[in-house]
Amino acid sequence: MNTSFFLTNNVLVFPRILTHKSGWNGTICTNALTHECNPSNLNFRRNFCAATPPIPACNHMHLFDAYEPYLKVRASQLPMAHIDTLEQVFKDQIMLFHSFAPKGYEVLHQVHSNTTPSTMIGFYRIEKIVLDPANSDFYKIHPYKDGWVRFPKLVSRQYYWLDTSDRMQNVKSLSSIAFKEILSYMMNSEVSYHDDDDEKRLRNAWEKVDDWLKITNDNIDQANKLLNEELEDYRKTSTNERFGNNAFEKLKDISVPSYKEKVVTTTTSTIHKPTKHNEQFQWEEAVKHLSEKLQAQFHLAWHSKPLIILSGEPGCGKSQIARNLVSPQHRCIVSVSSAFTSQEDLFGYYNPVNAKFHGTRLVSFLIQCEKDWSKGDRTTRVIVLEEMNIAQPEHYMSDILTKTQYPEDDIEARTIDFPGSEIEGHPNKNRVMLSPAIKFVATVNIDHSVRKLTQRILDRSAIVKIEISPSTILSHLNLDKELASVELIRELETCLSNLNTFLDGRYRFSYRTGESLSTALAIRNVSAEKNKDQKERLAFQALDLVLVQEVWPRVSSSLRSDFHPERVLEELTKWVSEYTERDLLKHSGEILTEWNMRFEQGNNIDTMGI
Repeated sequence: MNTSFFLTNNVLVFPRILTHKSGWNGTICTNALTHECNPSNLNFRRNFCAATPPIPACNHMHLFDAYEPYLKVRASQLPMAHIDTLEQVFKDQIMLFHSFAPKGYEVLHQVHSNTTPSTMIGFYRIEKIVLDPANSDFYKIHPYKDGWVRFPKLVSRQYYWLDTSDRMQNVKSLSSIAFKEILSYMMNSEVSYHDDDDEKRLRNAWEKVDDWLKITNDNIDQANKLLNEELEDYRKTSTNERFGNNAFEKLKDISVPSYKEKVVTTTTSTIHKPTKHNEQFQWEEAVKHLSEKLQAQFHLAWHSKPLIILSGEPGCGKSQIARNLVSPQHRCIVSVSSAFTSQEDLFGYYNPVNAKFHGTRLVSFLIQCEKDWSKGDRTTRVIVLEEMNIAQPEHYMSDILTKTQYPEDDIEARTIDFPGSEIEGHPNKNRVMLSPAIKFVATVNIDHSVRKLTQRILDRSAIVKIEISPSTILSHLNLDKELASVELIRELETCLSNLNTFLDGRYRFSYRTGESLSTALAIRNVSAEKNKDQKERLAFQALDLVLVQEVWPRVSSSLRSDFHPERVLEELTKWVSEYTERDLLKHSGEILTEWNMRFEQGNNIDTMGI
């Protein structure tokens, strides 16, 4: 376990604060449609940048608000720790922001480079971190009132970034000496400040920076100790114990709904007494690789809603979670098709030849669940709806949305009637009661090919967005055993974390791709290799093949619609050069070289470019 999240004589750096508007000064964009943001996509600017209110996920909109500046970050970007711990360890740390220079924006100092240099745009001396009351997926980082600066002009420089932790993909470190050089450069240059307060804040920072850095360094050992203690406790404790030690403490009191001991009457008037069932739900095992916050969200969803929707990027492991929540005999998997237009596609159809209802496998599963419930079996059953929103859910699951809302003892209201004299294969039965033991778990993708979830769906469901880092993927796939090298595992984690940062959430290295990497490592028998250098070479050869086969085709097919493909290419080229110089990731380097040539020639970068 890496015990040094914070490093002495360093300041934190958050890369890629969006500064895509011409003349941007770090405040809310009031006239987005007039900025030269992305002329080829005016709809994006109209629907998001210029919307009222603006897009809520933008982390830069309030970065330098005069009254109350703050940075919005995803909870998954910070270390896995209680919010109180995060506030304590980050307090007094200095966080520097950088990005690319907006179009037409003059910079103080330009470094000539083959890739776009980083442009420093300001910094915070952190006072507190709090949960975003509007969205529990985000934290808000606030600076001291006299501890933040908006740089008068963007300072363009190049530095070597040091990766400090696999637990915070988007945070790197920068030497405090380099940080002071930036302040000094501005103090000794003729610059045009955005307003008088900006100049005052900069001069105040210059006078106090040595004291600030001393306080930061004095706190580093304690900060690292607190983070590691909490991470170690997290790894040792069970899922239920974790819920009692985090921001979701109230969830520890949530238990499986208790069903009253009473007579249950079926349509055939058979009477049974319920039997006790002490099943240990498998969902804890299925989601144990997720962050503590996501586990808490799932815990609440599992006990509060009949419909749970797992969203996330393709390949993040949504289907694996859904399929592993219960044992195979207690689940039914339905692959939703874009051709689903009515409930017939889900349940089956009426056959006029024999006047019977020809049910799908799902109907047989529902009938069995009803029988088990009537006998007092309260074991949870799961119906998995793969890619639920590839068709309009309201069209094919109307009865499910309505009838699962009724109480467990209202059998008639929870019953679905099918046309015909009987359901084929089930004599004298033409209706089925939706067992209260059933949970519907759906996976959804969010892209142009799927249907938007409507308020009717959202109101009846709990949505859990699955996000996992490369380090989590490698750990969950037990690649530490496959590689038998902590150092090599760390190197792969850093490589993939940086790759995902540059890809910026569009087509990341996913859980599914991680499974392919695991297979490639096994085929090459990396674990059997004793020589350290050869082990590294074999591991990166396996990674290179997986990238060529699974990642680069997704990237190339999406770059055509990217807002700034040239920036993505620059970042990827810089990233791969670190490895090609060591004769690693050779094929990936060749592909990116080909893409750059195509881009310069004005040709499309598509899968044929591979």
